[in-house]
Amino acid sequence: MARLRSFATRFGALALMAGVQLGCSRAPAEGEWYSHWDLDGGCNSSLPAPGRHNAHGDPADFCQAAGEGRWVWVVYGAPWCSSSLNQAARLRSFEQAAGQRLTLFTVLTSGSEPLTLPRLADARAWSGSSAVPFERVLFDPLESDTRTVPQHLLIGPDGRTWWRWAGPLDTATMLERFDAFASARLPAQARALPPLNR
Repeated sequence: MARLRSFATRFGALALMAGVQLGCSRAPAEGEWYSHWDLDGGCNSSLPAPGRHNAHGDPADFCQAAGEGRWVWVVYGAPWCSSSLNQAARLRSFEQAAGQRLTLFTVLTSGSEPLTLPRLADARAWSGSSAVPFERVLFDPLESDTRTVPQHLLIGPDGRTWWRWAGPLDTATMLERFDAFASARLPAQARALPPLNR
């Protein structure tokens, strides 16, 4: 009986890890969707704000930049996810092309292993490898997140969610999407879709 319990525990742990790793941009998880936070107004939401810190260790959040009337692009990533790591070069090119119109942030959803808490060392290592400045690499030291990564979020100057995409994007697609929203060719999308759990 003890062997059966040990096997069941190991099998359960492996199944959980496989499920989490499937959240690392597998094709079925890709697409446009919105969270309750998005539908509640994004940075203007009445929902509790996460307790994020930046890679300096200071309390910080991307909504502060949105409150300054800027466009904000957020990419959620995880150090263990190769698709998240591969987005770094594309994000640098995108940020350079977008110029002063936009501020880019990365939010780490976990530490170096799935389901581990992100740490200050993880945020600093991410900053070093991605060239995103310390003040724009964010993590919640008290909570890991199982969302699909990479995941992209566009916050408008009004603080609302304008667009969210789960899965990797190339530079041209990010720039095309941003330009379409910034030039008002596309309206804010967050209220067009029903809410999902995350």
